[in-house]
Amino acid sequence: MTEPRIKILLVDDDQSILEILTDLMAIFGHDYVTAQNGEEAIEKLKHNFFDIVLTDMIMPDIDGMELLKHIKRNYPNIKVMVVTGYERAFTYTDVIRAGASDFISKPFNTDELEAKINRLVREIELMSQLELLSISDGLTGLYNRRHFDAKIFEEARRAHRQSHDLFLAVIDVDNLKKINDKYGHLAGDKLLKSVGDIIKHCIRENVDWPFRYGGDEFCVILTQVTRDQAISTSERFIESFNEKKLPLTGLSIGLAQFVRTQDAKWTEDIDDLVKRSDIALYKAKQTGRNRVVVDNKNSRPQQVNNNRHKPVEINRLLSAVFENKKWRGKLELHRVFEFWDRTVGKEIAAVAQPSLIRGRAVLWVKVRDSIWMQQLHLQKMLLLEKINKQLDGEKLSDIHFQLDSSLSVPPEPETEKPKPIFLDKKQEQEFDQLISALENDALRTSLKSLWVKMKTKGR
Repeated sequence: MTEPRIKILLVDDDQSILEILTDLMAIFGHDYVTAQNGEEAIEKLKHNFFDIVLTDMIMPDIDGMELLKHIKRNYPNIKVMVVTGYERAFTYTDVIRAGASDFISKPFNTDELEAKINRLVREIELMSQLELLSISDGLTGLYNRRHFDAKIFEEARRAHRQSHDLFLAVIDVDNLKKINDKYGHLAGDKLLKSVGDIIKHCIRENVDWPFRYGGDEFCVILTQVTRDQAISTSERFIESFNEKKLPLTGLSIGLAQFVRTQDAKWTEDIDDLVKRSDIALYKAKQTGRNRVVVDNKNSRPQQVNNNRHKPVEINRLLSAVFENKKWRGKLELHRVFEFWDRTVGKEIAAVAQPSLIRGRAVLWVKVRDSIWMQQLHLQKMLLLEKINKQLDGEKLSDIHFQLDSSLSVPPEPETEKPKPIFLDKKQEQEFDQLISALENDALRTSLKSLWVKMKTKGR
């Protein structure tokens, strides 16, 4: 990923000087915008982001000193370099004391100008790195608790001002202590880093904000989302984590919506949001872990069905019958259904249910026996192809398999014995003629032998 280019605002009332500066900025490799006076510069500062402002001091109406003070008052992070002519109305000390980052005199030397700008660029990059380090968690690369305290306040006010919903998801890594005790703290750190990567992958960059809240807890500020979208994102964290099939662990998530209370302080409403998220998280851990529980303001926390889906697509998915003989008739067509196989010498149970992940239809299959799960994995692409051939609408994107030894084997359904078919003499003669007319000798011989046996048994 390439670093963003430095953007510079060039301000001078002398058009010839502006042309020289623009040529030099192009040679130095920086983006630039020009303004011919202080008033125009102030207007462009309102609508654009700049890293550096290079301004002349002597200009009509708003001179360089007034522009410098305006920038330092309203845009304190912008670096300002001032340019003066032969007649100096301001000293070096004056402009530095007013907030300028550097100073250069006309006529300026090209090398000197480049060196001074490069120094400002290095300062900007260094400050950016230091700022990022101060708000980041060293292990996971997510934002830290310090930045959360500032960001939640900023986003809550923005959500209230723009009338959109804001949710806070608090995420806990289940059984981290057991993993540290059994596999060591390096394994625990690796797990935490993996959770951080999953969270970053599942959210929208620069819209949702991920944090390591402390220890084995993470949190995500979800902005501009509906309740269903917030739940879907939280479920996506768990589904992505479960795909790694890590032992002993899972993700428990408490989800709560920010509510602005009349006459309450902002800090009180934010503390209430965090508290309700924590209570929902505690409920998720109490009710079995590795799940999402949503707080409902002024009501009891509600556990989420982690396999939500479109009703229409369910009917289509469940009506799909595998053409492969191994699975034909072994798939019970119910909302949650079971199928099993005896080819490996014992009963093997599985539960399958369709769901939506990032808008794509996915079939989740829990399997009791590891051997059967391996067989399913080998046949995964075949199963996908067979199912999708029979779906008219949205296609199945993937099949996920999970081992679950707690599943019970359902009783094998009773099947009625086929009733014998009786043919009259005329029908038997017609069937004899059909078999005799077959061009394939092997097929004709085989069917003829089978037909003779059937006629004998029928009689």
